[in-house]
Amino acid sequence: MVFGEHQVSFKAPFARVTMADSIKHFTGFDITGKNEDELRAGAKEMGIEIDDTMGKGKLIDEMFGEKCEGNYIQPTFITDYPKEMSPLCKEHRDNPELTERFELMICGKEVA
Repeated sequence: MVFGEHQVSFKAPFARVTMADSIKHFTGFDITGKNEDELRAGAKEMGIEIDDTMGKGKLIDEMFGEKCEGNYIQPTFITDYPKEMSPLCKEHRDNPELTERFELMICGKEVA
C-alpha cells in the first residue's frame, strides 16, 4: 500500500520493539534503570525541551516521541512501556517496572 511517499507492507508478522530498545537504537541512550535526574540529563543532551514538572514517564515519552516515533514507517509494535508512563496498565509478567502495553506505529504515527 502506498501512503504518501512510503510503500507500506501489512504482511504479517509485524516487527516488535521494546520502548527501551527503540530509544537506545535511535539515540544511543539506555533508559533502563535510570532515575529521573539521569533521564532529565539525557533528554537535555538530546536537545529535547523539558521542564521541571516532568517526571520519569513524561521524560521517556518525550524521548520516544521526538527521537523515535517518526522513524517507524513499516507496521511496528512498540512494547514494554515503563510503568511510569502507564501506571494503570497491567504489570509486565516478567518485570514489575514495565507494563503489558503496546502501540502500533505506522508511517511515523501511533494508530493503535
